[in-house]
Amino acid sequence: MRVSTRDGTFLGIFASTLGHTLQRSWGSFGWDYELETYLGHRFDVSPSWSTTLTAVNYSYLNGNVRMSNDYQEVSAAVSYLDLWTTTLAFSPNAVRFYGIYRLGRYAAYATDTSLQLPLYRRLFFTAGAGYYTSDGTGYAYGNAGLGFEFKSLRVDGGFYFAEDGAQAQFPYGRAGGRFAGTVSWHF
Repeated sequence: MRVSTRDGTFLGIFASTLGHTLQRSWGSFGWDYELETYLGHRFDVSPSWSTTLTAVNYSYLNGNVRMSNDYQEVSAAVSYLDLWTTTLAFSPNAVRFYGIYRLGRYAAYATDTSLQLPLYRRLFFTAGAGYYTSDGTGYAYGNAGLGFEFKSLRVDGGFYFAEDGAQAQFPYGRAGGRFAGTVSWHF
């Protein structure tokens, strides 16, 4: 859910299920839910260009682990006609894993670019590619899919991929090679 003001300030929340995804010989452990809260502002630089600054808090809830996996991120994005966007993100305290073993907290950086091309009427082709790095290791990721808008409703679906390095750094199940969908309602 996201609410926005006319001047470009926005506040939102996103939730997802995770399940206890870490496996050890005595059973599974981890967190059941991820909750993201975010605050940002979009600046319209010209009729064609905009920039957006965003702060995000990632929280992991209902876990059977004694330590917190919560972390924060700030990002800056530049967009042309809302068709092409490039983003730079920084997290000062990202949690880093090697398989199921937590290594600690490290600074992490991500950069990506995405596009949305109109195909026919309210049908769009969407794609993106990026690179994530933390503590000297990193991986590439991306997606390709379709989006469809009907009045205040938008449906997106696509295929998401990530290099094998993503699986080693995060214990939340398969990192890439997935199809996913999103339904959005704007009011």
